[in-house]
Amino acid sequence: MQILKDRIGQKANDDLPDLSTLIHNLESRRKCYIIDSLKNKEEVELLRSVYGSIFYCFSVFTPDEERRKILSDKGLSKQEIETIISTDEYENNLHGQNVRNTFIEGDFFIRVSDVNKLTLSAKIERFFNIIFESEVVTPTANEIAMYEAKSAAGNSACLSRQVGAAITNDKGEIISRGWNDVPKFGGNLYKDGDDEDHRCLTTGLCSNDLKKDDLTEDIVLSIISDPSLKRELFNDNVVAAGSVLFKQLQRVIRKNSKVKDLIEFSRSVHAEMHAIIIGSQLGGRRMIDGKLFCTTYPCHNCARHIIVAGIKEIYYIEPYKKSLGTILHEDALTENERCTTKTKILMFDGVAPRRYLEFFSLKSPRKDENGKLIKINKFDIFPKSRLTLQSLPTLEMQSIHSLTESGLLKIHSS
Repeated sequence: MQILKDRIGQKANDDLPDLSTLIHNLESRRKCYIIDSLKNKEEVELLRSVYGSIFYCFSVFTPDEERRKILSDKGLSKQEIETIISTDEYENNLHGQNVRNTFIEGDFFIRVSDVNKLTLSAKIERFFNIIFESEVVTPTANEIAMYEAKSAAGNSACLSRQVGAAITNDKGEIISRGWNDVPKFGGNLYKDGDDEDHRCLTTGLCSNDLKKDDLTEDIVLSIISDPSLKRELFNDNVVAAGSVLFKQLQRVIRKNSKVKDLIEFSRSVHAEMHAIIIGSQLGGRRMIDGKLFCTTYPCHNCARHIIVAGIKEIYYIEPYKKSLGTILHEDALTENERCTTKTKILMFDGVAPRRYLEFFSLKSPRKDENGKLIKINKFDIFPKSRLTLQSLPTLEMQSIHSLTESGLLKIHSS
């Protein structure tokens, strides 16, 4: 609402005029509005629904160790630091902070750390050249590979999540791609068009969830059948299998214990493993000293195979809190950018796959009628993506109305 009022020259406590007056008072200005913190996915979705392609989300990441040091230098205690980081990452309520799931919605990813702080200005300048098409900018090898990984994820029919991976050699050339899905006899994975399709989508049931249900049932049965526990917990009362109490115990164990984090009962081959197998078949030793790009942080099962394959760097976008990779393989896997004796797992840095084609597709001519490169005056340029001013007030007013009705916004009334 404040953006709308500022654009028509109104003060913060002024009443909004009617829509026709809003449109009449609009005038084109070379002005950019920066919102310095978005901590809920719905905030990003709202801004994207109103401003479309002229909204740019920059997701900024700093390694956990460096974040803790910054907070410590400000005089915060360890407990305060833990509380801030935990709350910021994921606050378990409907409208709470959820940076973890908001971060992955970015259009650009920027890794800010002691290692790469000297290159930040050049990276940001490159991003603005992409937005304004003020220079010819092509994707980096890492951006190409992550786009390939994201594209591969679309092949997955997994009921839980779609994950994609791509592996490059030490020269940045793509060796293979992979995605998570069920393996089939004869090699590779099932796909649409196969004569027989035995993926989970045909049964409508996730094997991993079914097996976890069986496991929690087995745990409850072992508890209620133990004589001493029955005496202590249930006063010698018999708890029948399938009873309300039995189901309640099963639900609590399934929700609150580490059982929920188990992943080994899935029928799917993980994307990273699929890419490693295909890469080994096609590329052989070319994988050694290469890089793996994955849409999601690798699980601990995949981590050990990535290490044994000789891959030196892993890049991801979406966190995966269940992974114990760096804990189980502390000797061989690290999130420390400076380390040269372990496989490094790092947050991806660059143009997000979601807008890869839009940003790197030519919209304006690059050469004049004489075949010479057109020189751009950077003081007169406009963003590559444009949106008519007449449509903005309508979209903004609709959003303000929706937020007001839902109780999330209160507006001044005379």
